[in-house]
Amino acid sequence: MVRILNLGDAPRPVFRIIREKRATFLQTPAEVARRPGCETTWSNLLLAGDWTDTGLPATLEGSVRSGNTAAAKALSGCPPCLTIRPQRVHKIN
Repeated sequence: MVRILNLGDAPRPVFRIIREKRATFLQTPAEVARRPGCETTWSNLLLAGDWTDTGLPATLEGSVRSGNTAAAKALSGCPPCLTIRPQRVHKIN
């Protein structure tokens, strides 16, 4: 890695690799079946997080997928006038 990055004799920071066996919950079929989707019984409440049903383990990637799914679902029911658009910044004198 030092040669690939062409670091030469530069001092290296101290590091340590940590493996945590309990970082995610056990992905048994029973536990996966308990994970909720993004929709709830309330039309104005959606769930997002690594613990929801994303098709991925409870990881950062699962969180991102969950957030994207909930955002897409929220925007799919919006009338065109309520969709999110970039706003212009107006200077106040």
